[in-house]
Parts: sequence; C-alpha cells; structure tokens
Amino acid sequence: MAARVWIQRSLSEAVPTSWLAGMAAVPFDGPKLPRNDGADVVGLAVRSTARVTAGDLRYLPDLRVVATASSGTDHVDEAAIEAAWLPLITGRGGNAEAVADWVQWALARSFDQPLGASLVGRRVVVVGVGAVGGRVVKRLTGLGATVIAVDPPRAQREPGFAHVDLDRALRQPCDALTLHVPLTRNGPHATAGLVNEAVIARLPGAVLLNAARGGVVDEDAAIAARRRGHLSRLVFDTLLGEPRPEHIRQYDLATPHIAGHSREGRLRVAWLALDGLRRALSLSPLPPLAGLVGDLRAAVPSDSLACRPSAALDHAVRTFSELLPGGDFTAIRAAHRRLEFSSLP
Repeated sequence: MAARVWIQRSLSEAVPTSWLAGMAAVPFDGPKLPRNDGADVVGLAVRSTARVTAGDLRYLPDLRVVATASSGTDHVDEAAIEAAWLPLITGRGGNAEAVADWVQWALARSFDQPLGASLVGRRVVVVGVGAVGGRVVKRLTGLGATVIAVDPPRAQREPGFAHVDLDRALRQPCDALTLHVPLTRNGPHATAGLVNEAVIARLPGAVLLNAARGGVVDEDAAIAARRRGHLSRLVFDTLLGEPRPEHIRQYDLATPHIAGHSREGRLRVAWLALDGLRRALSLSPLPPLAGLVGDLRAAVPSDSLACRPSAALDHAVRTFSELLPGGDFTAIRAAHRRLEFSSLP
C-alpha cells in the first residue's frame, strides 16, 4: 500500500509529480491542518504558511515524519514533534543563495550604489553565520567590506570559528547590521527581540536589514529610531504580523518575505524536504536536482532582471494595502518570480 501523506497543496502543485511517486498524497489547503481522517497518515509535508501544533499531532496517530519546505521552523511545534519521537525534515539552506542575492541587492540600494560596487570602507555586522549568513559574509568580504561575524551557537559547536559576540561587535560604529537567525524564544541564545531598543541605540547612522523573522527585531523601537534619524535605513523582508504587517509604510525598503523566494531556491527547499521525507518513509530518494536547475537557468538570460528583486516589487508591497482586500501580501508574494544562479549540488 502506498504511504499516505498529507501535503500542503501549494507544495504538491509546485513540484514534479514524480517526486510524489510511491505516496498516496492527500493535498490540503493551509494554514490549518485538517482534523479528520488522520488515520494511516504516515507523513506530513507543509510550507511555512501552515501551522503544525501539538493538537494536530494527536489527530495523526500513525505519523512517522514531519517535513517543512522552509528554512525556518517557527510555524511548527518542535517540542511536540520531538516529544512524539518524530523526525523533523527541513529545507534549511536550500534558498541560501537567493537570500544572499537579496542582501547584496538591498545593501546596494541602501548605500545608493550599483549592484556589485565596491564596499571598501564599509563595516557590516552579520548576525547568524549559517547557510545564509555564511554566503553573505563571503559575498560582502569579496566586495571589500569589513565583515564582523556574530554567531554564539556556532562558536560553541565549532571551536576556532572566527566570531565575536554582539556586544563586542557594536563597540565600533557599523554601516549595516543584517540578521540571519532563526526565531527562538527559549534557551541561552534565544533570538526573539534580539535587536531591541538597547541594541538599536548602538547603531547610529546604520542600515538595519532583517531577512530572518519579524520577531527578531523590536519593530516599534526600530521605527522610532528611524523617525528621529538615528538609523539611516530600515530594510525588511520579514515582518511582524505578515502577511498583514502593521508598519509597512514605515520602512525604506520592504519586500513580502521573498528574499529566498526564487524559482531555484524554492525548488531546492522543496527537494530537501521531500527527499528527506521519502527517506524517512523508506521510499526511493529523489534524483539529483542538476537537470531541473539546468533547465531553469537555460530559460532565463543571466543578465535578466528576473534574477533579482526589483524596485517595482518594493513599490507594490508598499502600496499593497490600497490594492489588495485586507492588506494581505500573499498574492504579491505568490506572483513573485526570479532565479538566482548558485552552484549545483
């Protein structure tokens, strides 16, 4: 009998049907999971727009694996999943190159420079140096910036990792601070409210970029600092209350959580999630991505504007409350298409 898997419809419709071979895939529409007919469901595959709670798990007594086609996991109850002895598969790192594209583009706009211009003389603090932050560090260093890496958890895991803590990093003025951490509320390195009023006070004249999660920044404090000229720019891709953020007009640059939302990035994230789910269910692994990614790249010229975010998108998001019922930017996000040219696996 084919493995019965609940899969969010927006995910199942975005991948080749061959990726679902061997499964009895049952699509559902988010953000809530169905609360019926959960017997014999052995796999669950979602995007970041769905919510997976402890209550949901009780309706899925035969569940063997949870997979999310996203880098972040704040939409799932990790503690409940762990307590149920279930593996959690993510797409972490799959869209890292796309997010690094966004940071490079956003910084160039914030500094009023062409994309790819020299950053010699700029000092940038990168908070979170994982798959995304590591690429950001590499790119900005290559453009001549002085980059300060802040990642206490990684420093604990990897003795010798070149790192300073945030307090030390801000003892000297910086031109920009960019965030690439998960949203966590517990533990010694919790990130909720990490960039608070006290931290913002130490960023005079700086650009504050957030491509992590909305809750990492005290947005009220950041907006107040921008209004009085203490911060030079607020550049956010992830916002509190999305897809209906409250303060969209207060940012200098705002995009609808699409930093990693490129065609290639989304495909890689989905591949990581579904390949991991298949392996956990003892199904055949997915074939390598090289062929599909190659076809995507061949369809888009390397100098195309589709390869990076656009000023038109920023304008669309800034005015979305007038254009869309309820001020929900989901439609704009869904219509966004671009392709980054990262290295093959």
